[in-house]
Amino acid sequence: MRWIVIFLAAIAISTPASSQSINGIYDISPEACTREMSDGRVNVQGNNLGFWESACQLTNPTTVRGMQAGALFDLQCSGEGEEWSLRALVGLDYDGGLIIYNDGGMSKYFRC
Repeated sequence: MRWIVIFLAAIAISTPASSQSINGIYDISPEACTREMSDGRVNVQGNNLGFWESACQLTNPTTVRGMQAGALFDLQCSGEGEEWSLRALVGLDYDGGLIIYNDGGMSKYFRC
């Protein structure tokens, strides 16, 4: 489960440069958004990310030159009795979806 959170965790907080709020519910596909429950769902509220069995807090936002819709964050995560931290680039894509880039991997979530 930890790899899922790391993969998802870069999904984040409010991006200061973005005109659209990043707060909301996201999932791995538009179809998954229609399901009552989904283990790919991410709830973004302020600097908190809520997942199926884990949560992350985003701290230390750092803007990136030339990138208006994203920022780098330090993530402090916990779930299933474990705690870990990571660094991720989090932002919105052109259609309001959530993008997270972490350690060579990228995840896209659709706004529900």
